[in-house]
Amino acid sequence: MKLRTKKSIIATVIGAAMIIGPTAAFADTTPAPTTGTYQAQLDAFKVALAKWEADRVAADTAFKAAMITFQTALKAQATARKTINDTFKTALETARSTYQTAIAGTPTTGVKAAALAARQAAVAAATATRDAAIKALPALPTKPVRPVLAPRPIRPERPAAPEKAPKGPKDKAVLPTPSKSA
Repeated sequence: MKLRTKKSIIATVIGAAMIIGPTAAFADTTPAPTTGTYQAQLDAFKVALAKWEADRVAADTAFKAAMITFQTALKAQATARKTINDTFKTALETARSTYQTAIAGTPTTGVKAAALAARQAAVAAATATRDAAIKALPALPTKPVRPVLAPRPIRPERPAAPEKAPKGPKDKAVLPTPSKSA
């Protein structure tokens, strides 16, 4: 019973999509002007096209400028993070080498424990310093989104040429001319 209900729901949805889909897909968002002469419509089209092109160029220029700003901020943060991580690695290497020097030879258990505690404290301090430096970095701006442009204006269609009346046969029948009687 559930399978039959599922199939009927799916069939209903597909049928509705087939009926509604084509009408929405062919909707014209910018209808061509229908009043006035063809030349007036063409002039209006040219003005609308020039405005559309100017808007497109302005939006594209603004987007490119925003992307350059975003990429610059991204590179600056990457450089700052690299510097922070290099400092952290140096601090860890220093702590490790100090520990290795302290336990070299035959140290006592107390010396080993003190060296280990000093190493753990140095690692904790380096980690805290790195975390604080990363939190102090400025937040990245949001990535710019490419602008969505209005649809291009539609060129008006030329009016259909008036149909010419069909020509008659080439040989014309000779009509009798009225005679002059006296």
